Amino acid sequence: GRGVLEHEFDEGLHLKIPFWQKVVVMDVRLQTYTMSTHLSEADLINNTAAMQVQSLVGRSKSAILEYASNRDNTNNSIDALTKDGQRVTVDLTVQFRIDGDKASKIYRTIGLNCVDKVVRPAARSITREKVTGFTTKELYNEATRQKLEQEIEATMLANYGEKDVISEDILIRHIGFSQSYLNAIEEK
Repeated sequence: GRGVLEHEFDEGLHLKIPFWQKVVVMDVRLQTYTMSTHLSEADLINNTAAMQVQSLVGRSKSAILEYASNRDNTNNSIDALTKDGQRVTVDLTVQFRIDGDKASKIYRTIGLNCVDKVVRPAARSITREKVTGFTTKELYNEATRQKLEQEIEATMLANYGEKDVISEDILIRHIGFSQSYLNAIEEK
């Protein structure tokens, strides 16, 4: 009758009023979300839609893989334009966790699905913004990729911190270049 309680309970045994109070379990462990052109089996299992299906339906791992592979939006990579106007696709993995001390606030303001409401939109937007600061030639260099990764991570730390989601690590898995750009490199 009081809404969401202001304090969180740690693991262990706690009492609740049956039929009156409801317990919402929130995972405060490290979580991984991958945006990629080709998702591996592990990525499919870790991504939000697959986790939701597993928890809601109680299906087997093979049923989740079948569901995820039949979805239309399996290409989840980030399309961005570089400083010189070339289109690139960025495959990115975001490792994050929710702040356990702020779980009640997150539940009230965001809800249970913070991946689709906070993690994914911010990661896509910030990545597009940061890629525009580099030329295609610079992105081809490994040192520049590390710099891009660091810039994305720094911006995400600030963005997620406002929403009580803790960004642990950002991993650029792959940067795909347009076929015309790759052909020009081959010709040189």
